[in-house]
Amino acid sequence: MAQFTFKAPALFEAATTAADTLDWVHHDSPEVSEQLAKHKRFAFWLKSKMDEKGLDASNPHMGEGGWMITLDSGEGFILCIVSSDSGGEKPFDLLVTEIGGYEEDCLKTTAAIEAILSEAEEVEDLEVDRNI
Repeated sequence: MAQFTFKAPALFEAATTAADTLDWVHHDSPEVSEQLAKHKRFAFWLKSKMDEKGLDASNPHMGEGGWMITLDSGEGFILCIVSSDSGGEKPFDLLVTEIGGYEEDCLKTTAAIEAILSEAEEVEDLEVDRNI
């Protein structure tokens, strides 16, 4: 499991609202929909970069916790969640974890995502925490 925190100003749509991009709003927490709308461009950008690296990633789908991208892994899957640290200095959080006990696949996916983010000119101030 790893957590990435970073800025990506060109992929953060600060002025976008939920009404602009989403078909529905989270009724219990409308502020979540507002944050998700701002992260949509990044989620789809990341999915395309994962595809370029040969990772068979699902299209991002919206959940209460963020934009979710999954990759099959044996009998389980790798889950990537793009969310927000509440709009602070680094408005992107990306959690990568395995579901079903495929830690080796998760480590490979984490390394590939770290390479994507490290090499991307759109990403700034990347921090990686593997001790969560």
